[in-house]
Amino acid sequence: MIKENKNARIVILIFILLLVPGILIAYEPGSFNLINPTGLEKGKMELIFQHRFKGEVGEDPINTFFGMDYAGANIGLGFRYVILPKLELNAKRIWNGKEYILDIGYSYAIPQTPISARMDMGFFSYEEFALEEGEFKKIRTNGGFGVISLISEPFYRVTPVLNIGYDSDNKKIGVGVGLAVKILENMGILRQLKVLVEYYPLSKEDEYKNSLALGIRAETFKHHFDLILSNNSRIGIKNLMSGSQEEDGLKFGFNIKRLL
Repeated sequence: MIKENKNARIVILIFILLLVPGILIAYEPGSFNLINPTGLEKGKMELIFQHRFKGEVGEDPINTFFGMDYAGANIGLGFRYVILPKLELNAKRIWNGKEYILDIGYSYAIPQTPISARMDMGFFSYEEFALEEGEFKKIRTNGGFGVISLISEPFYRVTPVLNIGYDSDNKKIGVGVGLAVKILENMGILRQLKVLVEYYPLSKEDEYKNSLALGIRAETFKHHFDLILSNNSRIGIKNLMSGSQEEDGLKFGFNIKRLL
């Protein structure tokens, strides 16, 4: 109980820090989950709080308050830090599987094109149950992954992004595509309002379902606030590319991102 209370206090303190107002400074665009080439300056850092309820929004929505009252939730806490211009360090802790992710990414604007690219190489470690000597035991699995990201400049208010990744767990290539559509902009403290869509297609032979996420983003000069509906409560680009293992139905989630 003491350990659970300590963890809860840590989450609350980070949540409050994310909401503290800051000075006005331009904040780069981004996605719910997909990796984007960095637009932050050297020395800038972003704190990220991700929350995914596991209950289905449409299953007895009144009594379960749209799936929030049962089945628990998955939480991710992370940060990004720009070490050198275009060179970024990322670290994340995900509640499911007590997973740790550490990666480094380098961004590059392709000359004479509207496209920017990024290469990420990372390491992950998580716990899972495995059958050993006739009984289930917790073991920790470690591995590596790589992601190539491409993003275009806005085209009639629409910004597309593509991620292509490979991880040592699945030993195959995964893909994620996304669109950000600007709806409103320059409304006082609210800099932009966008509709975001992400899709992670799988091959026909795969046993899991394609992952899908859609929702809205409110951007200020120091924060991104996301409201999300998704068929996958997992967090992390590697996990989403491997597909949804959950029953049909959409789950509610949100992100809060804070630029420091």
